[in-house]
Amino acid sequence: MRTKKIRTLVVLNLLALALLFVSWQPVSAQTTPAGLEMQAQAAFEGNFKYGEWLPIWATLENTGTDTDAVLQAQINQSGGNITFATRVSLPYSSRKQVVLYVLPNNFSREIEIQLVSEDTLLASQVVEVSPIQTDHYVVGIAAPEWGPLAQISSIHFERSPREIVLTDLALDQIPDQPASLNSFDVIILNDADTSAFSEAQQHSLENWVKNGGFLVIGGGAGTEKTASGLPESLANFEVQQLVETSDLQNLEQLGGGEEILLSGPFLVSQITRSSDGDSPAVLHQWPVGKGTVSLVSLSLTDAPFNAWSGTPEFWKNLLANDAYFPFWLPRDISQRQMRSNSMSYPLSNLPALDLPSIKNLGVLLIVYILVIGPVNYWTLKRRKKLHLAWVTIPVLTAVFAVGAFGLAYAMRGNDIVTNKLAIINLDQDGYAQINSYIGMFSPAQESYEIDISGSLLLSPTTSNYYDPWSSYNPGSTIGETVFMQGEPSKVVGLEINQWSMQSFMSENQTAYFGQIVSDLTLSGNQLTGSIENRMEQPLMDAAIVFGNSVISLGDLAPQESFAVEAAITEQSPEFYGGTLTYKILEAYYPNINFEYQREYELRRSILDATFQPFGFWIGPAFEGSAPAQGDNLSLPNVYLVGWVEEVPPEIQINGKRATQNALGMLTTHLPFQVASGEYALPTTLIEGRLTDQSSNNGYCGSTSTSIFLDYGSAEFEFQIPPAMLDTEIDELLVRFQEEASQWNGGQINTTLSIYDWDKDRWSGISNLANGINGIDDTDSYINQNGIIKIKLEKDVANSGGCLLVLVGLEGFKP
Repeated sequence: MRTKKIRTLVVLNLLALALLFVSWQPVSAQTTPAGLEMQAQAAFEGNFKYGEWLPIWATLENTGTDTDAVLQAQINQSGGNITFATRVSLPYSSRKQVVLYVLPNNFSREIEIQLVSEDTLLASQVVEVSPIQTDHYVVGIAAPEWGPLAQISSIHFERSPREIVLTDLALDQIPDQPASLNSFDVIILNDADTSAFSEAQQHSLENWVKNGGFLVIGGGAGTEKTASGLPESLANFEVQQLVETSDLQNLEQLGGGEEILLSGPFLVSQITRSSDGDSPAVLHQWPVGKGTVSLVSLSLTDAPFNAWSGTPEFWKNLLANDAYFPFWLPRDISQRQMRSNSMSYPLSNLPALDLPSIKNLGVLLIVYILVIGPVNYWTLKRRKKLHLAWVTIPVLTAVFAVGAFGLAYAMRGNDIVTNKLAIINLDQDGYAQINSYIGMFSPAQESYEIDISGSLLLSPTTSNYYDPWSSYNPGSTIGETVFMQGEPSKVVGLEINQWSMQSFMSENQTAYFGQIVSDLTLSGNQLTGSIENRMEQPLMDAAIVFGNSVISLGDLAPQESFAVEAAITEQSPEFYGGTLTYKILEAYYPNINFEYQREYELRRSILDATFQPFGFWIGPAFEGSAPAQGDNLSLPNVYLVGWVEEVPPEIQINGKRATQNALGMLTTHLPFQVASGEYALPTTLIEGRLTDQSSNNGYCGSTSTSIFLDYGSAEFEFQIPPAMLDTEIDELLVRFQEEASQWNGGQINTTLSIYDWDKDRWSGISNLANGINGIDDTDSYINQNGIIKIKLEKDVANSGGCLLVLVGLEGFKP
């Protein structure tokens, strides 16, 4: 008996060892194979703002056998893991530098970069990263040495305190993808050789500025070297000569009046933009899109900055106008995340997911009642078998149920449905920035592999994926999903539950999408000219947005031109409702009814996600907009909106038939000319922005300069188009509206002041009225860069209501 037990134990042990041997697989190599080396480094010293892309640069060297591998980084969290990856081919005796774009979550502190070939880990390295709140002020510096630039970290913005983060910006690591520069508020280039910039890098930097970035270029002996590789819009100047001067009084003014004790002389760049004669201006500034370029004619690391007590104050004054961050904006989510979140609803707006019509259900129910009632009864009675009703009724019920389910499944249950929505910002020369949002509806629980044309940045659509405190969101990407970068791009392992939808987004720039060519002239209050569609597809329901006016164009076929002739009237934006979203749609849906409700809601959701992702109006981003040429004006408030049905990117789902729905919203700037003679620019055309505000206030209304001011003050800046500075500006038109005065007998509780640049002080407007207030003596209120500053103040708390301020011009153009 005992021998039998021993034999049994031996047999069991042998079986266990056999199972262990069979199930054992070799562990992936944890050491780098001979002849293969990898060095990974996070760009921007690992700094990135919440919700923004971070490039990871990997230097790979292979002196061994030919290798095809994947460079990847996995982001882990409770809702599922995602991997960002790119394919790498490493022939024998090769050395490559590869960039991997990663979207870390808000709590990442380090990321493991892996080089993998099939199931074998060839190399790995952990890189440290630093997530930064969106309200921090991030300054990227590209300079051989920082020197006095390091003093920027010590400045303090009183009315909008922001922690300042300085980070080194290597020129060879300027990314090709514009979205990966969005962590920066300011980029400083000083004595930096940009001549090696690729065309993609130029577009990346240019689009970052146009979308609101602030670029500072240092001068002195390195001016031409720094400007050599910059696009024309960022370096539209020419260095005439280098001048030695000891007169830097205008620099002392920028430094808060601090005297420069060094005797000089100082080397100053004299450029063609300067109008200062023999005394070259120290600071030149011009707008590019929604951003700003500043050229300082002195080297930012040499004298006098390296031995001047006014250096911190100089940087404070230079950067302060772009440093305001509204205190009510979220600190832990980016604008791209908010826009992506807003697209979840329109992605689920699929006709295929509609409930059956009430009419068809009613017919089916009537037939069912007739069959199971009178028909069944009279049939059984005629056969004298009424006792079989207890059998026929359940059978007929089951037949109808199975038939209805089978019919519905045959109609929709076998199809994979993809819904593709895109926001397309189109440049005047055809260059486009395209953000596409892709939802997939699956009839069965399955994991999909999706091929996507183009070299794109792919990511989940919702910010909840990156939030450790959020529960699972059914609209977000979950599971072990791989976003593969390269050509083509791929999504591997996208898991979708039965009859559910998952979504992701792609960010891309394309060299030529098509062109919308305009030739427009504003003469008096008449806008005339033409708009031509030079794309290869129709532009549907196109409309011109001219300030607060909307001009309907209808559908434009390829190569079709539309003659524009419309009166432009001075319209005041409404505080509540009536945003441009509704005005754009109203032209094509004047009497919205149930038949068009889905289409209307779909377009409204896309417009709102684009123009007001935070719940208040911010207007179009125009990442791809080009500056106007010559005397043309290119204003952010003048653009075209239209819709296209052929939306990139192309999608292939392996082995599956997919029904696709696609809709793209296209926006592009519309440069226009102002005719010679007397002119009037309406108050809704000139862009304004909030630059400073006390607490307990916020945005309201349908423009970026409409705010709620409980008490305290708010300051605004308005940018006069550079082309208008050469005209005779006779009068400023300041539109002011106070909502509270509508119910307190017209009494205004707010004071309005305009900044007098000549006297360096605020000048109040007497007899302020709701509506247009005309101001003469315009020269003292417009500085050399075309900036007008306005301040609203309210001393009485709890007086309620919104305030609105806008600026227009009247003058004469030779």
